Amino acid sequence: MSRSIANRPGSSGSHRFRVPVLVGLAALVAGGGAWYVAAHRETDRDRGIRLAHAGDVKAAEPLLAAAFERNSKDAAVAQALGLARIATGKLAEAAEPLDRWRELEPNDPDAHLARIEQAMKLNRPAEAIAPARDLLALRPQSRQLREQLTFWLFLTGRTEEADIECRNCRAEGDSPQLKLLHAEIAHRLGDAARSQAMVDELLAAGHRTPPALTLRGALAIDAGNPAAAVPLLKEALAPGAEGQSRARHFLGLALVQVGDEAGARRIQAEEQRHQAIGTWEKYGRLDGIGYRVVIAEGLLATGKADEAYRILEEVLVKDPKCRAAHKLLADYHDAHGKPAAAAEHRRRITD
Repeated sequence: MSRSIANRPGSSGSHRFRVPVLVGLAALVAGGGAWYVAAHRETDRDRGIRLAHAGDVKAAEPLLAAAFERNSKDAAVAQALGLARIATGKLAEAAEPLDRWRELEPNDPDAHLARIEQAMKLNRPAEAIAPARDLLALRPQSRQLREQLTFWLFLTGRTEEADIECRNCRAEGDSPQLKLLHAEIAHRLGDAARSQAMVDELLAAGHRTPPALTLRGALAIDAGNPAAAVPLLKEALAPGAEGQSRARHFLGLALVQVGDEAGARRIQAEEQRHQAIGTWEKYGRLDGIGYRVVIAEGLLATGKADEAYRILEEVLVKDPKCRAAHKLLADYHDAHGKPAAAAEHRRRITD
């Protein structure tokens, strides 16, 4: 979808990145062309477009920004500025010129593609919906784009529209992924019977993916049958499976409803541990005491005591007075029949 300005093919439109032909000065003067040179001197607008076309988007962007401020109805400038801002990482600022480009040239597929690209780089699927619809009007046979639009509508809460688009997609050619998405859409709309029918078809056909198993477990809970949900949700939590946080959420609910409070607490602790690890990874594996203690607490709650013990010992090397670590180590030693060691850690909590 990315559109490189430097490699962008030429367009039949007269305004697209056209560079004035530079005629030799000597020939112009010889023909009495001094007035012609002055009248056709390259403007900042033209220079910005030329630089953008040549790939020097950093130098082009301020020239194009000034030209766009003077005349926002110049399609060539809007196009060049929007693409230059994408290329230079000014993604939020690219929206205005890209939308103006779309407005001025609604029949140009590249205008809508560029806006979709910019929205997705910002992780703003809601902003990709309108240009996707406009692009589909130009390219109605683009099945992949229609499927993506369906997902964006579902993701942004426009569920009724997502249902319609998903029906259209499946009419053109079904797939397990589309059927599962349609089942999720029906579930969100409160149509449990339709959702269950689709997900049961998937499971019967051997598509026992974690998302399908999780949805079926959620439907079983909704139907008042948490006992049926438990094995499905445990299967969804296979090592390395996707969407485990959602599966753990529903499994915790199901375990509470079947009276397994201890199991529900273990699942809750496991989820807290995974959230702490996820935060730790997301922010560059911060070497924070608090994160380590939370992770160790989750490990202890899920029966991974030896790993928790190692982390807590590392915490005390960095912070010998960490009360939370001493408390957890006291519990660890109590559980392993070492009351003296447990008492020492409890004493150090109050130091």
